[in-house]
Amino acid sequence: MNRIAGWAAAVALVAGSGCFFIGSGGSTTGKLTFRWSFAGQTDCNAAGVRDVRITVTSGGTVVAPTVVACDNSAHEVGPLTEGEYRLKLEGLNQEGLPDYEVERTFVVLRGDNTDLGTVDLTLLYGTLLVDWKFDVPGIGMGMETPDCALAGVVDTVVYIDDATTNVLTTDPQLCNSPIEIGNLAVGDYFVSVEAFGSYSNIPFRLYQVYNVPFTVTASLTDLGQLLLSRNDENFGTMAISYTFEGGGTCTSNNVSTVVVEDFQGDITEPVATFEYACPASSSDLTLTVPGDHRVAMRAMSSTGVVWSGSTTVNVAFAQTVNVPVTLRR
Repeated sequence: MNRIAGWAAAVALVAGSGCFFIGSGGSTTGKLTFRWSFAGQTDCNAAGVRDVRITVTSGGTVVAPTVVACDNSAHEVGPLTEGEYRLKLEGLNQEGLPDYEVERTFVVLRGDNTDLGTVDLTLLYGTLLVDWKFDVPGIGMGMETPDCALAGVVDTVVYIDDATTNVLTTDPQLCNSPIEIGNLAVGDYFVSVEAFGSYSNIPFRLYQVYNVPFTVTASLTDLGQLLLSRNDENFGTMAISYTFEGGGTCTSNNVSTVVVEDFQGDITEPVATFEYACPASSSDLTLTVPGDHRVAMRAMSSTGVVWSGSTTVNVAFAQTVNVPVTLRR
């Protein structure tokens, strides 16, 4: 009776600490028997588990590694000699990556087999790394840049949807990339990113990318740099024109070409540079990022006379603004 009482007390103590004893018979080896479930789900297909990796270690040494097809039958490990062991179960998806995991400690005391019953594996979580760049408009051709100021972007919103397009998280923030979004359960998702400018404290969407599929694993998932396309309708237009101080035309002032530079906001380098031939006296600069701009123009006559001028304008979104510039010698 005392031996039985002592055994019961030992089982209660170790079970409470996450450890399990195997056996109390005369043999010095034992076997461990168990079943599994995945976050409470006993159906392997429903849990998306193809195989289960079973790893038993003792003192840091792997003594019984194996991978078995996932089913609902009982599985056993052994024979194992007396000692303390660590059991690790991993539920592997169709790509052989772990979606579920659990670890337990157990002790072989004698030799009788012990059934742990159903061991529940915990769903794993991963982290998504999101980075982006913008299809910024330019003269003739656009350019791709991650520069928020150059793109005219103030803030962004990142949407994470699950495979059935239920919005799981909406993450508004300043325009800084890359960003990490953690605590995503392993599985399939979509990511969307919207980038906004601001005009008179009114936000407007300039760039976007929608429904990019990705799969979260139990580690870091890096999507690379997503290209956000332009929402052209929210860009403005500058109708640029020029006159010569004192009058005259391109022909009378011996000018054949006028160079135009657009300086956006606080950016010290021009975001757009183009030239057009006289005698044209105006040109539209479309797809202009809303906000403050300084338009600088210069021309050189065939006799070496330099003409230049500049003006500052504020471009509203989805609007056209007239930009008259006077060229002076």
